Formats: sequence, structure tokens, C-alpha cells
Amino acid sequence: IQAHLLVRLFFCETDADVRQCLAKAMADILWRAGDRKRAFVAHESRETSSRALPMDGICERLVVATLDDYDALWRHIAALLDHNARALGVLSFLFSALLTRDARQDMDDVSSRLIGRHNYCTQEMVNLLLTGRAVSNVFDNTRRLSPELLLRGIARQSRVGFLSLFEHFGCLEVGRNYKSPEFPVFVVQSESHFSVLFAKQRLEDCEDFALFHFDGLADQPSETELRVRTAQEEDTAAENVAPLEAVVRTKWRKARIDWRSERVL
Repeated sequence: IQAHLLVRLFFCETDADVRQCLAKAMADILWRAGDRKRAFVAHESRETSSRALPMDGICERLVVATLDDYDALWRHIAALLDHNARALGVLSFLFSALLTRDARQDMDDVSSRLIGRHNYCTQEMVNLLLTGRAVSNVFDNTRRLSPELLLRGIARQSRVGFLSLFEHFGCLEVGRNYKSPEFPVFVVQSESHFSVLFAKQRLEDCEDFALFHFDGLADQPSETELRVRTAQEEDTAAENVAPLEAVVRTKWRKARIDWRSERVL
């Protein structure tokens, strides 16, 4: 959600109201998952719903709205946030995405889960919220390993990108559709959790530019600036670089990266 919010703030809105941008960012995720035709928004109510939902302490309190117009969708979300932001929390929003998109149709294995070991989200969940499709891989398009086995990746250029430290270690391949997104905003999989890396302007043909990193789980009061110079290549093969640098170089290989002091957001 932070990644989609940054797209709205820096590239899509003028004189942006942050709360409105947040509502639109959440709507963008659901609208894409619903093929830009329809979305469901689930939020918690204090009263038990009459819907035939499992009694698990959450589902029975969900109220679900169906929206088939984008403007109506983001305005509905905005109204919920204004009324009671806690009603549309992480679990409610995930339920909204799952109601909007049958994730099983996208997965390589229909028995796959969205929550993996140690309660971490799986790649399918990340892909669902970034691209609207709960595919199991991050390479481009599809790969058929046998007549019976088709591996699904990212089918088209993503609105926001994804970069992973695991690619630095040779464990996976992130394709161009994720590495060269429509907007220079990336969800970063580095070490133990996800964070956001972004530029504040488009980077077409730039050889010297600033990237900003924010990690909401690291008690980070401000953004960290990285100055990236792609024209001044460094041989990093034998260096012990910081994990974030290693992630950046999965896209801009051998770039020179200078860390700047933290800046107030």
C-alpha cells in the first residue's frame, strides 16, 4: 500500500491530499485485481453479519460492499477511513483483495497459501497486491516445464516494481516487468521483511539520480537517500556491500552508490 501511495503522491496527483491518495492507492490495488470492472470492499463491523461466513472472530463481523465504478470505489474507501480507519485494517483489506480476485486461478499450485512459514506472506500475496494477479513467480510471462506444468510469472509491465535480495544470492530471477515498472517505486525484499525504495521523479535515461528508502518496521524516523551513478561503474564482486546496495544493483549493476545522511520526510 505504501508503494501505491507513493505513486499517487509523486506521479498522479497535483496538490495531493494524503488521505485521498491513500484511499485511491487502496482502490488501485482492488480495481486492478478486479480487472478494472468490479471490486469488493470488506470492513469490520461491531455487529455480527448475517452472511454465512466462518465463525473465526473476524469473518462473522465483516460487511462487504460491491463497487463497479472506480470513483465510487475510492470514495467508499475514503469514507470508511474517515469514519473509522481501524475498520479497514490489514486483514479486512486482504479479505477485500481475495473477494475481488480468486487467487487460486493464478497460482502454479491451487493448494498454495498466501501465508507461509513463520506467518510471512508468500510471493503469491505480494504479487496479488502489486499486480492484481496472485502468480507464484517474479520472472516475466510464463514458462512451461512440461505439458502438465506451467509456471506463471508477471505478464506485463507492473505499475510498481519489485526487487529482491534473493536475486543477489542467485535464488530467483526478477524479470523486466517488475524491474522496469511504470513508475520508479519498488517494494524491496531485503533481509527479514519488506520496505519501499522510490524516486521522486521519472528516471528515463538518467545516469545520476537519487533513490529514497523507507523502512516502516525499523523505527526509521526519516528517509535514507542513496545517490546512484550508473555511468561510474564499480566492481562489486569482491566487496561486502550492505544488503540494500546489493538489492539496488540487481537492477543497476555495478552502479556507484553513495549514501547520504537521513532526511526528514
